[in-house]
Amino acid sequence: MKLPRSEAIPAKNGFGPHPNSSEAAVRLPPRWDATRRELTVDGQVIKRFRVPAANQEAVLAAFEEEGWPPRIFDPLPPRADQESKRRLNETVKALNRSRLARIIRFAGDGTGEGVLWEWVRDWR
Repeated sequence: MKLPRSEAIPAKNGFGPHPNSSEAAVRLPPRWDATRRELTVDGQVIKRFRVPAANQEAVLAAFEEEGWPPRIFDPLPPRADQESKRRLNETVKALNRSRLARIIRFAGDGTGEGVLWEWVRDWR
């Protein structure tokens, strides 16, 4: 389910007030624009892909398609030549590299079967 950019997400879904803010500002979820190959938060580019990165883009597309829940199952199709848990772990590491802004970060869920995302605490 895709939500309109102007629609706020309840805090129970992992969104809420901006960190370091005394206001109860509501955060909008990140947005993955597959056409532009850009990940943004409130219009600020977090990550931009100049060359294809199929695994990273698949993870971002899955988050976008599901409306940015705190966790998704591994969206990468199995490959006989790669161990899926390791491939997912490498994909998560790659998502956290070369970010243009450190507003969000990604992590494995500890099982090797899912990906989490979260706000970076010191984001202002």
